[in-house]
Amino acid sequence: MTQRILLHIGRHKCGTTSIQKALLQQRETLARAGFIYPETVGKEPGHHALARGIKALSGDQPAHILYRMHYWLIAGAEQLSWWQRKRVALGRLPSLIEHLRNGELPTDTGNTLRDRAALGSEQIKEYVEELRRSKADTAIISSEALQNCAPEAARKVLSDFDVQVVCYLRDQADYLRSAYTQRVQATDYHQSIEEYYRLIFRADYYQMLSAWDAVFPNAITVRVFQRDQLVGGDAVSDFFTQCLGQQPCSVEKSRENPSLSATLLAFKLRLNQEGYQQQHRLYGVLPNLEHADFPRFQLSAALHEKVRGDYAVSNSQVARRWLGAEQLFDSSTERNPNSNSDLAIDDSTFAALLEQANRIEPGCITPPSGS
Repeated sequence: MTQRILLHIGRHKCGTTSIQKALLQQRETLARAGFIYPETVGKEPGHHALARGIKALSGDQPAHILYRMHYWLIAGAEQLSWWQRKRVALGRLPSLIEHLRNGELPTDTGNTLRDRAALGSEQIKEYVEELRRSKADTAIISSEALQNCAPEAARKVLSDFDVQVVCYLRDQADYLRSAYTQRVQATDYHQSIEEYYRLIFRADYYQMLSAWDAVFPNAITVRVFQRDQLVGGDAVSDFFTQCLGQQPCSVEKSRENPSLSATLLAFKLRLNQEGYQQQHRLYGVLPNLEHADFPRFQLSAALHEKVRGDYAVSNSQVARRWLGAEQLFDSSTERNPNSNSDLAIDDSTFAALLEQANRIEPGCITPPSGS
């Protein structure tokens, strides 16, 4: 039976997909070195099914309640386009509000929530059984979704094992830029980055790591996701050498989840704001619209400084407690001259990109309803 687990909990936007794909590619090589990278579900390179199962055990944690409400609103509509899901959710919203006024969560969800909980328990059992059958010394479990799970639930699931938690951290200003871009690109989100930061973005690393440390004391490894602090300059080489004690493997390198330029981000944001109907396949089309002349998106100087200031104390606490340093991230604020924080787009550029997208994938963008 495997005795030790290396639990890679993210964070998001810290090379996690690249690490997971490398672990999948090198599963046999790692097995010969005494590691097991358990089976993943479907096309997922990470153990997101296990994370979903652990999240289902989180009880009435605030994040779990929101998770349940979200899935109740879109139950049965997950495979529809986001505009169609939005219409379904809006139609159910009055009912949800009525339930909440009565101090309860909706239970009339058919097979949605109950089956998710049952499926989560089954997935947990399958993972644990695989680890119990394995003769490997160490299991590697990786999912950035674990960062949002209750550590107590993870401890309950993994109580038979010696757990070491690994977490990569990204400078919050850069993390905000990447997370906002991903949100706009992948959904119909239409607010400014300032509103996103004020209402949605949360990245207090000291608070998060302290919660995990309370459950897994003296078992937290922190790595900084900055090129000059990563072995080999990338997350894959760093993870293999610093977390596994293995030489970096020769893997096919690709830039996972590349961020959009400022021009394409402005294009997608305008689509969202004006109510254009968009198919899922647009997500894959957008990178094909990139042009070398499009500037890189960056935060305004004012927002950049605000983010740095808001998290300065937390970051210093992380640096001192887990790294024995005074500073967590490089404080350099040099700005790329070929970058832009303004997400405005002129009509001619917008029209040209719209035409090009529909030429690549006909029908991936259609005019707003009623236009």
